[in-house]
Order: sequence, then structure tokens, then C-alpha cells
Amino acid sequence: MTEELKNQTDFGSDEQSGIGSQEPQEPQEPQKGFMDRLSTRQKIILGIIVAVVVLGSIIAVSGNWDEPCTITTENQRTINIDGACTGGAWGDWETVSSTDDNGVRIVVQSRVYTGTRDLRRIFNEVVETRGITDVERAGSRCITTSEDFESFITDINPSSSMVDFMRNAFTTQRAGESRVISVEVISESAACQIENTQSIRYTGCNSGTGSCDGDGDGDGDGTGDVVDSTTVTTTSDDTDTTTDVITSEEDLLEFRRGLISTSIGVNPELVRFGDSTTVNWTTVETESCTVTAQGNDDSWVGTSGDEVSAPIDEETTYTLSCIDAVDGNQMPDEQVTVYVLPAWNEE
Repeated sequence: MTEELKNQTDFGSDEQSGIGSQEPQEPQEPQKGFMDRLSTRQKIILGIIVAVVVLGSIIAVSGNWDEPCTITTENQRTINIDGACTGGAWGDWETVSSTDDNGVRIVVQSRVYTGTRDLRRIFNEVVETRGITDVERAGSRCITTSEDFESFITDINPSSSMVDFMRNAFTTQRAGESRVISVEVISESAACQIENTQSIRYTGCNSGTGSCDGDGDGDGDGTGDVVDSTTVTTTSDDTDTTTDVITSEEDLLEFRRGLISTSIGVNPELVRFGDSTTVNWTTVETESCTVTAQGNDDSWVGTSGDEVSAPIDEETTYTLSCIDAVDGNQMPDEQVTVYVLPAWNEE
């Protein structure tokens, strides 16, 4: 009974349970990551590769950013010269009219000057501006201004240390500096004429003989007094053009120095007591100018002008003083004088 109960309560033999037929199982190891599967030697090699890539990218950005570049632009500027009518000669005086009245003769004469007048200079300049670039990041973009630089920094968003490096390179490479590498100079001129008309007053004239003895010596060759004088300048509408090309900066400066000029004039030069005159002045390649008067309180500022004077009651001299625009030097003064016609008593 005991044996039988034992057999009934047993779970069965090893063969029946199947336990005795299985091999014992070993515990499983956790799965290894990529770095865990590498040997020490492989880890060292990988570290070197990563360091080279990172360092290489920094060097590439730094090195490329050091590369200078230039931008070439074309500018045009015009200098209006409106120069005096020069390079010609005066013709002879010709009598326009002659009138006699109670021993006084008024003779109107005219003469003409024919010459050439410089009108303007047109400068077609080719300007080269220094810049700096990052070939990999900027491509063909040449950065020449602070605005372009800040825009570029915003686009690539580098580290603060890299920004400092790039900003320093931008300064040391003198980015933004410009120089003129060539200039085409077009000069325009035209033919001109100056007509000068004057009235001469003779006294002591004899209507019968036609002679005047204003000096009272009886020889009939009296010299008249100029009582009025005017000049009118006309310029042809047809212009002549010449073109020069200058490729040296120093040659350009020399050319500009050759253009420096000042001119001042009055019309009329002879005035009656208390009358006014018109003062006009023109300059080329000047930075600043002043016109002052000795004889009244007239004073004007500007590189050119056309002004009506205050009343003139004595001989008055106008002086034009200028600073040139090429070297900043004081130029020789130019002067012109206005004369007051003498007063006479009618006899």
C-alpha cells in the first residue's frame, strides 16, 4: 500500500517528465553596442579619423576665408568745365555807328574774338575693390563691405570664436579698399566767339572838318573816353570730342592736376557811379572757393557762381581763392577789377 501510494504520488520518472533528457542552459550575455564590439586598436583609429575630419573642417573654413578677392565696377562722372573762350585772336575794331551832337561825337565800335571753349570732361572709370571670400561657403561671393560681411555671418551662423577670426581677417585683408585701375576720358569742346562792343565819347569836334580836339591843343587828334563797354560770348552747338584712356593711377592724378583751373570775370567792367556789375566765376577740380571784394562788402562761397554785385562807387577788385580737389593745395588767387566811369560836366 505504501509502495503503491508512493508510485501514485510521484510526478513520474525522468523519462516521463522529460526533465532528464534536456541539456543544462547557460545564461545569455547582454547585446554589445558598436563601440563595445571594437578592439582597443580600432577605437584609437576611429578617434584619429574623427579628429582629423573635425580639425580639417575648421582649417578649411579658416584657410578659405583668408583668400582675397576683388570686384570690378564701372563708374561714370562728369565735370562741367564751361571754360573761357581761349586759343584764338581778336579781330580789328570796326565802327558800327558815329553820331555828332553839339561838338560831342559818340563812336560805337565792335570787334570779335574767335577761339575754342572747353565744355566738359566725362570720366568712365574702372574701379577695383578688395574683398575676402570663403570658397566652400561663399562660392563666388566676394565680400567687400561690412553689410555684406554681417549678412554672410548670419547665413552661415559660425561659432563666436570663428566670427572673431573672420572679422579680424576681413580687417587685415583691407576689404573695402578701392582703386581706379583705368579711366576713359572723353573731352568735349566747341568753337566760340566773344563780341566786344564799346562806345567812345569825343569832345571838341568840328562837324565841318570831322576832327575832334578834345585835348585842346588844336591838332584835331583828340583822344576819346570809353564810356561804355560790353562783351557777349557765344558758343557753337557743334562739339568736338577726343578720347584718352589712362591705366595708371599716377597718370590719372597728373591728368586731373592738368585740369585744375579757376577763372573770374565781371560784366560790365566799366560802370557808372552807383551801378552794379555781374560777377561770375568757374573752376575745375576744386574742393572749395570764396570770392571777396576790395571796395565793397561783397562775398560769396562756391566752386562756381553768377552773382550781382552791390552798388559800386569806387574801383573794386574781386578775388577768387580756391583749394584744389586733387592734392588739397591752396591755388593762386585770380582777380578782376571793376572801374567807375569818370564824371564830366556838359559844356
